[in-house]
Amino acid sequence: MTQRYLWVGLAAAIACSGTDDESQTVTAEETTGAETAAVQPIPEGFRSVTPHLVVTDIPAAIAWYAQALGAEQTLLINGPGGTPIHGEMRIGDSVIMVGAEEPQQGARAPSSVGGTCGGLMVYVEDVDAAVARATEAGATVGMPVTDMFWGDRYGQIVDPQGHHWSLATHKFEAPMEEMGARAEAFGRAMASGEAPPTYDDPPATSWRPENMPVVTPSLVVASAADLDLYVAAFGATEVSRTLGPGGSLMHGELRVGDTIVMFTQADPEHAPTMKTPSELGGVPMNLMLYVEDVDAAHAQAVSAGATNLAPVQDMFWGDRWGAVSDGAGHMWGIATHVADLTPEEIQQRMIEQFGGGGG
Repeated sequence: MTQRYLWVGLAAAIACSGTDDESQTVTAEETTGAETAAVQPIPEGFRSVTPHLVVTDIPAAIAWYAQALGAEQTLLINGPGGTPIHGEMRIGDSVIMVGAEEPQQGARAPSSVGGTCGGLMVYVEDVDAAVARATEAGATVGMPVTDMFWGDRYGQIVDPQGHHWSLATHKFEAPMEEMGARAEAFGRAMASGEAPPTYDDPPATSWRPENMPVVTPSLVVASAADLDLYVAAFGATEVSRTLGPGGSLMHGELRVGDTIVMFTQADPEHAPTMKTPSELGGVPMNLMLYVEDVDAAHAQAVSAGATNLAPVQDMFWGDRWGAVSDGAGHMWGIATHVADLTPEEIQQRMIEQFGGGGG
C-alpha cells in the first residue's frame, strides 16, 4: 500500500497541540505492531522528492487538475472536523500532493499571496493539445507553445489557484555544451523582439528526455549561491548551472536522491509573480524529501544553515519526520518511511491523536 502523509497540515496540528512531547506522538511500533526493517525508506510509488501544492480548496483543485491535466486523485484525507487537509494525485508516473492553506505555518495558496515560489515541469506527448485542454478548462497562458533552444516544444500555463505549470514535448536532442550560448542568444532575441535562432538538432526518440519523470519540480531562488546550500544541506549533486548577465541564475538543476529539482532566479521584470517565499510572505509550494536516515539528514541540513521548523519525530502516518526551511524560505519536509498504513489507519490515528471527527 502506498504510504500517505500530510506534513503541512500536521505542522499546524503540532502548533495547535502546543507540545512536542512524545506522549503526543504515535510511533511506528504503535501504528503497525509489525517489524519495520522490511519497510522501504521511500514509500512505494514515490521518489526522493515530491512536490506539495497549497490550495484554497483541495477537492475543487484536484477536480480541476483532473479535467485540465489528466490527473488522477489517489487520496483525500479529512482533518479534525471533517475538512479536507491533504490530497494526492498522480500525473503519469509522478505523485503530486495537494494541501490546505495553513496561514499560521506560512502555507498560502498563490492566489492568497499574489504569486508563487516554484512550479512544475510536465512532459506530455502533445504539448499543443495539452495546453489547449488546460486553457479550455480555465488556465491562463503564461507563454505560448514555442520550439525552445534546449530541444523541447514548450509552453506555460497558470492554473486557477495561481500555480505555474510548464508543459513540454521533447522534440530534439540539443548538445548540453551549447546551452549557455543558446540561452544568451534566446535572451537577446526576446529582449529585442526578434525571432529566436533555430537549430538543426537531431530529432528526439521519445516525447520526454531519457531518465526524466513526467513531473519535475522547480523552485525560485534569490541567487545562484542558493544551489550551494542545497548541496551542503541535502547532499545534492549539481547537474547544470546556466548563468545570465551579472551572474544571475537562468537555470540550474540538482539531483537530490533519485530526483532532479530545477531552479531559477527571481526575475521581477520578466516574471513578476515568481518570487521566493521570503519575498511573497508565504509558501505556496513546498517539497517532501525522503531519505534513508532522517535524523542524520535533518541534522546535516540544520548544520549547513537550514532553519529547523519541526524536530524529527515518529508520526502517525507512518514516517519518521522533521522539517526545515532554506535561506529563501522554501519549506522542506524530511522523512524516512517506517510503517505501511492504509489511508483508513492514518485517518483513525490522526483522529485519536488530535481529536475531532475525520469526516
